[in-house]
Amino acid sequence: MRNAKVSKILAASMAATMLLTPATVLADDVTDPGLASSGIEGDGSLEGYVNKEVFRVVLPTIQNVNFTLDPQGLLKAADSTKYSIGPGAVYFENAGSSGSSYSNTSDAIKILNKSSYDVEVGLSVTLDNGDIKLADKAALATANEPSLYLGLTTDTGSGAGTPVAIKSSTFDSSITTVVGVAEAATKGYQLTGSKTEIPNVKPSPNGYYYSYELTDDFTDADAKNISYKLEGACDTKADWSDIATEAVTASVTWSVQKAGLPRVAGSDYSRAKLNNTYTLTNVTQDIKSIGISVDGKSVSTNVPAEAYTLSADKGTLTINGTKAGIGAAADGNSRYFIVTFADDTKMTFRVNVTNTGEFAYSIQNTANTYTLTGNTKEIKSMVISVDGSTNAGNVPAEAYSLDTTDKTALTIDGSKAGIASRAIGQVRYFIITFADDTTTTLSVNVAE
Repeated sequence: MRNAKVSKILAASMAATMLLTPATVLADDVTDPGLASSGIEGDGSLEGYVNKEVFRVVLPTIQNVNFTLDPQGLLKAADSTKYSIGPGAVYFENAGSSGSSYSNTSDAIKILNKSSYDVEVGLSVTLDNGDIKLADKAALATANEPSLYLGLTTDTGSGAGTPVAIKSSTFDSSITTVVGVAEAATKGYQLTGSKTEIPNVKPSPNGYYYSYELTDDFTDADAKNISYKLEGACDTKADWSDIATEAVTASVTWSVQKAGLPRVAGSDYSRAKLNNTYTLTNVTQDIKSIGISVDGKSVSTNVPAEAYTLSADKGTLTINGTKAGIGAAADGNSRYFIVTFADDTKMTFRVNVTNTGEFAYSIQNTANTYTLTGNTKEIKSMVISVDGSTNAGNVPAEAYSLDTTDKTALTIDGSKAGIASRAIGQVRYFIITFADDTTTTLSVNVAE
């Protein structure tokens, strides 16, 4: 009985196995050797490719960097609850949930990096400070003319927390790298695929839509960031009575780009300067061309090749303002240079355009002095130029002198050199030819 039962179970099991196993379909037997060679063909399709280079940043939401200079402490006398600092204060307006408050520090200028790679962040401050001197904070105590201290602090990178004094009308912060968001199984970037259609994404050959996005639970608080703040103070002893109510205007701009790409430091540009110089980093290619742009996107005209030079180490770009092609209509405004490198990669940077010479010059001063750094040669001749290249008149030999022992010290007698009073308020050039026929050019702002 037991064997019979086992036989029935085996029979049922084998039957089930035969039903569940797919049958192999074989071709008919081939008996002709000449027909025994054959083959099959197939296609290998690429399922797709997802770009994992995602640029995503959160830019500052601060509305302004307005501030009020109060050298005498007038605001504290008027409302000590709202304005608590006293004489020498610089008050910034700080936003809050219950309204504005005022302190000597601006709201944070904060940039978050939610990209899938590291970014480099820089910040620039442009000031029109008129007759107010920009100074270190420590110098305010002994200032004898209206003086303003503005400092920039950051919470990231080298020097974090230590204010850097802004002592010129244009200031560029150091470049800081902000780490990106990594690919992660829980919180971060993830590669996903589904049959659900994604706008602007093409389906794969197998009908899937792929994306590389941050997970839903990733928030701004999870991203690395950098934060800047301005702080200020002014002197209390100088006579501020002649300073206009609108004493200072400030513009703060920031730049964010993928770490490792070519970058420029410097934003000053004068149409009168023969040597507007900019420091480059991450540049390995020669320059193919430089275009001028109003909006930073489209090129309006190209800079002639003879108007710029790239140093041998590719670390310094010099642009001749008299030849580059930016016209007088740009004075007081911004323009962009779009640099195209030999490998066709591009770099764009913004400049603030002026028409300011490199040195002061007075037609009444009998001893306008200049330093010819590194010079060891005698001067053969000197001419005046309106455009930096064309001779508009020779400077008499008795109108200039070179120190006999230190040939870097040049003195020009403004009353004899030959620049006329009609040039007051304009830029003129001295083209100097040395004994070995090499030349150098000085651009000067002509004053009475």
